[in-house]
Amino acid sequence: MINHYSSDGNCELKNSHLQKDGYRKRRQLEVKRRLSILQHKKIQLERELRTINSMLFSLNKQIESFYNYKKVSIKS
Repeated sequence: MINHYSSDGNCELKNSHLQKDGYRKRRQLEVKRRLSILQHKKIQLERELRTINSMLFSLNKQIESFYNYKKVSIKS
C-alpha cells in the first residue's frame, strides 16, 4: 500500500515501484501459464493431425486398391 503521508515522498515512490514490479511479475507468470497451455494444446493438435493424415493416407490406398480391383475384374 502506498504511504501518502510521507514527508519526503521516498516511501511513496518505493511502494509504487514495488506495486508496479509485482504487477509485472504477476503478468509475466500469467503469460507463461497461458503459453504453456497453448503449447500443450499445440502438441495435442499436432498428434491428432498426424493420426488424421495417417487415416486419410490409408483410406486413399484402400480406394486405389478398390479401383484397381474393379478395373481388373471388368477386363476379365
